[in-house]
Amino acid sequence: MNRPGFAFLVALGALASTASADEAPPPLAPVRSVAPLPVEPSPPAVAATHRSPGMMVAGIVITSVGIAALVGGAAGAGVAATSSSDDGQIRGAITGLVLLPASVLFAAVGVPLWVVGARAPKATATPALATSPGATGLRWTF
Repeated sequence: MNRPGFAFLVALGALASTASADEAPPPLAPVRSVAPLPVEPSPPAVAATHRSPGMMVAGIVITSVGIAALVGGAAGAGVAATSSSDDGQIRGAITGLVLLPASVLFAAVGVPLWVVGARAPKATATPALATSPGATGLRWTF
């Protein structure tokens, strides 16, 4: 190749290789031994708690059924609108008229169950009767 830029790069590479061969590598730093740091135990992991996992799961299931009813009702209404026979129109209209309001009802029940069941439980105070010789009292546990 007879390009001026290429010749410059070759000359620069040769210069760099001779300069690095003449220099000695820097001396290595002495190795120091380091004592291990004391490790404190980590605090126990706090599990995510819900007010009522059963309510939460029931709300998820009921809301999912409501979504399926919405899709089914919309499909039924679509069949009623596009069917050429009277029988198909009647079946589609009945399906749509039953499933669309049912989907609203399922959502109205499922979403609040889901939300209330997923909330963190409230701290409650529990009284306990504490007795000892000569004294009686209530002890509250939070």
